[in-house]
Amino acid sequence: MAINSMITWDSINKGSTTVLSNGNLSATTPSSSAKARCSVGKTSGKWYWEISFSGTFGNPLIGILNDYSNLNSNDTSSTYVRGYYVDGRKSPEWVTYGAKYISTDTISVLLDLDNGNLEFWKNGITQGVSHTNILTMGAVYPFVSSGQSSGDATVMTANFGASTFKYTPPTGYLPYAWEKVDKFLILKDEIAYGAIPSLPLIPILTSATGSNGSVISSGAYTSNWFAFDGDKSTVYTTNFVPSVGAPAYVGYKFNTPATVKRYEFLVGLIDFKLMASNDGVSWVTLDTRSNIPVNMTTVQSYIVPKASPYYYYKLETTKATSVRDWIQFNAVQFYDHTPVIITPTLEENDYSTYGFVKEDEIDLEKKHSHILIKTTKNSSVGSGKVFKHSISEKNTIKNVSIT
Repeated sequence: MAINSMITWDSINKGSTTVLSNGNLSATTPSSSAKARCSVGKTSGKWYWEISFSGTFGNPLIGILNDYSNLNSNDTSSTYVRGYYVDGRKSPEWVTYGAKYISTDTISVLLDLDNGNLEFWKNGITQGVSHTNILTMGAVYPFVSSGQSSGDATVMTANFGASTFKYTPPTGYLPYAWEKVDKFLILKDEIAYGAIPSLPLIPILTSATGSNGSVISSGAYTSNWFAFDGDKSTVYTTNFVPSVGAPAYVGYKFNTPATVKRYEFLVGLIDFKLMASNDGVSWVTLDTRSNIPVNMTTVQSYIVPKASPYYYYKLETTKATSVRDWIQFNAVQFYDHTPVIITPTLEENDYSTYGFVKEDEIDLEKKHSHILIKTTKNSSVGSGKVFKHSISEKNTIKNVSIT
């Protein structure tokens, strides 16, 4: 396991007026109607993170939310949010919970998804368990917001574990950014090669036309660009029931060819395809799935088996939650991987941040002398251990797999 330094406040899924800085670890929200949400959600395990403050102090709310929370609305009285408010009350009940906190305080969040409990610390002192009913929320994400008065600008900085914590997490709790790593790097002439994952190819849209292309879709009841506006509470809805002869789809036409290596969506799809084209007429199927269990609460992510550059991409479906339903696309995004070179001195976090996964396609035309693999067998090898396997220069590497 390792710290994933890519776990930060989400630059895509956030309030439209939320401003991120400091490598997306600091967030400023202009009002309680805007939120900053972590880029990764959790459904199990025990997790710890800390929030500190700077700037002109306002009225922070710190806690967790789920996929149903509107990132552009003050829904902190809903069942989609659990939090600790600056005046000591808790959300969504808005009853007295703990001590008030100020700009010099550090708030720790203890998320127990094994038992369904949420707890907060103020400067290392527990305020008690705030909630015992969080398992009903589904996947949850750390979040912050600040209902600020005029002139206030609270900067809320998260430490998900990439830096040393101010206070020691209790036994059994892991840093929120702690992840299992099934990844590897390629080493040639003592230079390591990896990739930066999950670079979104489509910007947050406020219309059907973006800075690098435009939205394509089947018939629309609501605006098709809602699938790419960074707000999961707004949806692109079709105006017909899809069928094999008339599928529903939404996608993007890029101004220049783009290579999609991963795609994700929040839609309750049963059967779907990711398709690509260079002219919008002749389409090839890059990935196809069928009989998928209905999931309308969490974002689903899939690797593209054979990625090549295309102008057009679309997510197409003939069946969603019911054969009688119109389709609602809450969110869709396409991603690329950018190759990087890492310095010869390798750290454990390099594998989590830059490592290839087994589904990635890797250009192995050139000979490589070694492969470094991060093992997940922590009981026998231990966190932070890697092993290096030499490869004969006489043989061309055809593929790499992890088992």
